[in-house]
Amino acid sequence: MLGKYLADKNNRFQGAKLINSLAVYPVKFNTSFEALKESLVSRGTRYLELTSLPYMHKMLAGMTLDEPAEEVILPHTSIPRV
Repeated sequence: MLGKYLADKNNRFQGAKLINSLAVYPVKFNTSFEALKESLVSRGTRYLELTSLPYMHKMLAGMTLDEPAEEVILPHTSIPRV
């Protein structure tokens, strides 16, 4: 019965509770653990597929067609606060 029920050693709570009735508990006690595991593995596999070739984001260095030939720096103007 160890692991199915949780009892507090300091007796702050009265009686034992089902471990999966708690807000947080180890995933191995989840009744649908295998389905959850399959879902997470599936999502992770899909993520890897979308973040690898040919879909992955590429960072390239160099000039682009819309890049100005020289950097334009505007003078800083101070706007008084109202």
